Amino acid sequence: MVIFEPTSMLGWLMVGLMAGAIANQFLSRRSFGMEADIGIGVLGAFAGGLTVSLGSQGQANILASMTAAFVGAVLVTKLARSLPRGSTA
Repeated sequence: MVIFEPTSMLGWLMVGLMAGAIANQFLSRRSFGMEADIGIGVLGAFAGGLTVSLGSQGQANILASMTAAFVGAVLVTKLARSLPRGSTA
């Protein structure tokens, strides 16, 4: 049984917020805007943190969880920006 600690989830949220904001500043090509980039970062951080927590049966240390959250945020942001967008015409 996996138990999610509120501190881990709060950490993922913080990492996602930071990764989304950084992505908005440094990956300006094909940006979705500040709010959307931060939201995408948070989704990626939760995906990465959750993956590590589930894979380690809840025994992941906080550094591994935060690292995975950061990597997840970056990967999801890159993926979202690489998807084709619909025409605005």
